[in-house]
Amino acid sequence: FLGYELFDNAATVKTIIRNNKSVSSVHKGEEAITPLEESNEQRILSNYQAYKTLQELGYSKTKICDQLYLTEEELYRIKMTILPNRHLDNVRDLFLLACYTGVRSQDYNKLTKDSLINDGTMLKVRTEKTDEEVIIPLHPIAKGILDKYNGTPRLISNQKFNEYIKVVCRIVGLTELVSLTRTCGGKKITTRKEKCEFVSSHTARRSFA
Repeated sequence: FLGYELFDNAATVKTIIRNNKSVSSVHKGEEAITPLEESNEQRILSNYQAYKTLQELGYSKTKICDQLYLTEEELYRIKMTILPNRHLDNVRDLFLLACYTGVRSQDYNKLTKDSLINDGTMLKVRTEKTDEEVIIPLHPIAKGILDKYNGTPRLISNQKFNEYIKVVCRIVGLTELVSLTRTCGGKKITTRKEKCEFVSSHTARRSFA
């Protein structure tokens, strides 16, 4: 919320706006003052009030510092592992499709054969978040999945997806201990657990990048 964790109350925000200044750094103790247009006052105060509401509900500012991604070798292991049932096989294919196309979970349903262009070598997708069309080169593994299901694998809720992909990765053997660090309330918090427990739909986009 634009660094409002630095301010004690809305009056402080008003004072900064009145002085035509804003804090652009989110690190406590740093002074990073830049010009702010007076016309932004209502938007700034609105964002501040939203931040305070979340704070009162018990949500603290959190920033992920370390982000998990999977290597090509790990993705290959996921692809080649024989899974015990079709449900996990379906989730595995959804995950790999996302890894090799880079789409967000809300756009999985758009990865169909109808989206294929350029003689089936590319995908054209209008993304939900930005409402923009993107052209994605079609990786052979992604094409193989689309061919296998004659379109997109069966879609499930994001909650179930995140639950099942952890099971898949455990079966694959991604169980080495890893540490991820986040900043919460100005303090760094490191969580250490098996890699499979960190894998989620977000991991697919990070692995694509």
